[in-house]
Amino acid sequence: EGSRKIKSENMTYNLNWVFKNIHLIVSVIIVIPTAIIYGSPSILPEHLDIQVNTTDLSNMLKAIMCLYLGISFVWILGIWKTKYWKNATQLKGTSNNPVWNDSAEIFFRNEALKTEFSTAK
Repeated sequence: EGSRKIKSENMTYNLNWVFKNIHLIVSVIIVIPTAIIYGSPSILPEHLDIQVNTTDLSNMLKAIMCLYLGISFVWILGIWKTKYWKNATQLKGTSNNPVWNDSAEIFFRNEALKTEFSTAK
């Protein structure tokens, strides 16, 4: 009976871990291949029909790749180490800005009113 309880607790822990980290896991699975495609001028034309003809464009795409890989590293760190999970899942910068929050609220309220008004006609 004791081993069943331990197995049940382990299974519950594993399910909780998966549900807690699923958004980070999915993000990493999507963003890392995207970063590699953006950063590889030889692969990019095959997948996105974008021709990289200048050094500036190539360097810009490599910089985007590094940004994607950097945020992916933060997500992996959040999956791997629980003390980094909060930093890996929260958005900083705009969420603490009261002007942004008020502007966003007004925008979304106006969009909802437009939708409501257009469907009422």
